[in-house]
Amino acid sequence: MPVEDRSPVVRQFAGALMAALINAGAPSFARIESMAKKVRHPRVEPLPHSTVQGHLSGDRRGLPRWEMVRSLVVVLRIFASMAGKDPDEVIGTVDEWEVRHKAAVAEFKNRPGSTWVEEAAPDIGQAAADAPVLMSVAVNGTTARRERGGDQDAEVHALLDDMARRLGTYGWWHGDRRLVPPWHAPYLSLEPAAERIHSYEHVFCPGLLQDEDYARAVICLEHGDAPAAEIDRRVALRMDRQRILHRPKPVNLWCVLDETALYRQQGGRQIQRAQIQHLIDLSQQSNITIQIMPMATGGEYAAIGAVSRLRFAADWAQDVFYLEDPFGAHYPDAHTAKLYYSLFLNKASIKAETPADSIRFLHRALRKI
Repeated sequence: MPVEDRSPVVRQFAGALMAALINAGAPSFARIESMAKKVRHPRVEPLPHSTVQGHLSGDRRGLPRWEMVRSLVVVLRIFASMAGKDPDEVIGTVDEWEVRHKAAVAEFKNRPGSTWVEEAAPDIGQAAADAPVLMSVAVNGTTARRERGGDQDAEVHALLDDMARRLGTYGWWHGDRRLVPPWHAPYLSLEPAAERIHSYEHVFCPGLLQDEDYARAVICLEHGDAPAAEIDRRVALRMDRQRILHRPKPVNLWCVLDETALYRQQGGRQIQRAQIQHLIDLSQQSNITIQIMPMATGGEYAAIGAVSRLRFAADWAQDVFYLEDPFGAHYPDAHTAKLYYSLFLNKASIKAETPADSIRFLHRALRKI
């Protein structure tokens, strides 16, 4: 099945399962099947390696049944323990996975036009070749190329546009409308209306925290063949977004940034150093909190991808979540999905370095480059 035909909810859940498998030491699918047969307590159901492989690769149209997920989590926790790792740390608890699964199911069902697909119970006799775990992660925090369409996205986007109109920030960027893909437009309209933004980023420093040279280097990764005037406009638009950090009543920005983004050179060593210094300088503002997620401990968060939550002062305005993937972005609006991503951001903040330690972390990174 072409990847673009699969629900983003299914893709993201598959990515989370694959990340857990990698964190458990990357046992083969055959070893997972064999271990499931040996476990007596707690009881687990059979895990045919073809079924597990299908779900972890994202090849299925629907989400796996909870019983299958629970069994897989139990087995992966065993492998993590065998590898000398803390299962709660690298895999997560069964209860945490149940919350994640319920959120994914609710989001899948909630998307207009979606039909709930519950995978059938596994066929114990189903055969498939043994295969090692292979994972290819397409990370693209700011360079998504496919413009996602469809009635389901259009309906959600229309609701968000109405929200931006009520908040008085709809379409402030329309002078550059040809530069903005449809999936990003609702976020751009709502961003300046937010009272608080909480985000996790793992590929690049986020747009709101980029200095001009770094922003230009990142933009050129995707639009390097564009005319110089267009590149200039894209950079200017990104700088315009940052006004919300310095206005009389600035937005409160709380960003958890994966360490790997600091060492991913864009435009050369000097630009990289200047960007890190820019983060240090911004950290001095009372409305900006930056936490660094060490690469040694942040793998399970990077597997989920970039997540942002917009919170508004208006009582009637619900939080808006914005999730980027290699094909664009989507806005989960099911209550349980929002709960899951709130927990994700909160746990990432707990796991990351404290704000004070993060500033020291940035100074050390600057000395290394």
